[in-house]
Amino acid sequence: MAVPSETPSTQPTAQILPEELDALTGLIICNRQGEFFVVDESGNPVNQSATFMGDEFLPHLNDNIYFIQQSDVWVRNKTTGQTWPLMETPDVDEQLIYGFLGEWLLIKLSSGEIQNQFQSPGPISLLKLDGSEYQLLVDDSIIGVPLLSTDGKFAIISTATELLLIDEDLAQTSPFDQQFYFGAISPDNQYIAHNGSQIGVSEMSTGDLWMEFVYQGALTVGDIPPQPFQWSPNNEWVAIETFNMQVEPPAVPNQLLVLNLTTGESQTVSNGWNPRWSPDGKILVFATNPRSPYIQLLRVSETPAVVVDTGYEGLPARWTDQNNVQVNNPQNLPVECESQ
Repeated sequence: MAVPSETPSTQPTAQILPEELDALTGLIICNRQGEFFVVDESGNPVNQSATFMGDEFLPHLNDNIYFIQQSDVWVRNKTTGQTWPLMETPDVDEQLIYGFLGEWLLIKLSSGEIQNQFQSPGPISLLKLDGSEYQLLVDDSIIGVPLLSTDGKFAIISTATELLLIDEDLAQTSPFDQQFYFGAISPDNQYIAHNGSQIGVSEMSTGDLWMEFVYQGALTVGDIPPQPFQWSPNNEWVAIETFNMQVEPPAVPNQLLVLNLTTGESQTVSNGWNPRWSPDGKILVFATNPRSPYIQLLRVSETPAVVVDTGYEGLPARWTDQNNVQVNNPQNLPVECESQ
C-alpha cells in the first residue's frame, strides 16, 4: 500500500491549445439562472432549451426518461413524448431516483424525519423498470447516499452496521476493509475511490485497500454535502472537491484534489470546484470563482498539470456525446444550475 506524495498547487500559465478547444466542442454549460449552453464546433456557446437540456440529466435508459412527479415514479418516452406513471404507490412517497441497478430503479423514500447531513432522509426501495414489482431494499439506517456504477451493475450502500456491495442480481456481500460513506466506482468497476482518514482506493472484487492519498483540507464544510468523486473515463484519474478552511478572504476555500492512479501522484488546484472530465479523459474542466463562476481546464498531459483559462462563463455540466456519464448520481447536474 503506497502513500503518494502531493505536488504544489498550479496557477494558469498557458493559453488554450487548438486540440483543447476542439475537445470542448459539445460541452454543456449552465448558469445559476437555469440556462443551458452548448459549445459548437466553432467554439461558441449556443443557448439551448432549458427543458430539453434538463431532461439530459434525469435517469434515462434506451428511449425512456424516469422522474418523480406527485410523489410517484413517472416515465416519459423521448420519441413520442408520452408520459405515464410507472407505478402508483399511494402509501409511499418517492423523493428521488438514484439511478439504475440492473433491471431496477433505486429510489429514495420519504421518512418524514430530519436526519443529519451524512444520513439519507429515508429508506431505499427498488422498482422494476417495467413497473411490475416493488420492494424495500434498505431501511432508514443508511448513511450517505448509495454509490452506483455507471453501467448499473453494482451499488454500494453504507448502513450503521455494515457496508454492502450489491450486484445487479441483488446479491449482497460485505467485502470492504474500510467503512466509508461517499466516493465513486471507477468506470471499469475495478476500484472504488472513497473517503476515510485519507482518500482511499479499494479493489471492488476483494474489498482490499489498494492505495491511499494524503491531502490537506476537508471533504465537507458545515451543511454542504460532499460532491461526487469524478473518475476519468480511462480509469486513470480521480478529481475530488475539497475545502481549505485556512485561507483568508477574499480567497475561497474551494479546491480540487486530482489523483493519478497510475503514477500515485496527486495535485491540488486552488479556487476550483465542480470538476468534469472530457469523454476522452485528456482534460479536466472545472468552475472557478464561485461568486461569478467561469471555466478553466486542467491539462493533465503535463507534470505538474497546467491550468488554462477557457474564456467561458458558467459551470461545466457534461458533454452531449459523453457515453460514460455518471447518470447514476443524483448530483449529475450542478445544483447551482437548477432554475430557482
